[in-house]
Amino acid sequence: MHALRCEAELKSERVARVVYESVLPDVKLMPARRSRVDIDRRGNNIQIEIRAEDVSALRASASGVFRLLALSERVITTVLGDV
Repeated sequence: MHALRCEAELKSERVARVVYESVLPDVKLMPARRSRVDIDRRGNNIQIEIRAEDVSALRASASGVFRLLALSERVITTVLGDV
């Protein structure tokens, strides 16, 4: 089993909350055959934990989650402004 734990620090607690709430449904719908993704929010940080059977599945899951987070943050900061 392979694992990755990381934390994304966002500009504010408000941005982190909105990003977290926007990516959570997608994370829950990710296929769980070879990997499992858990996310949590504490203040302005989003914590990500990925566990996978192999390195390939770990990389694919990490890529998907990081893309979702980056896209959500860009959209939210564009809509809300520099929060």
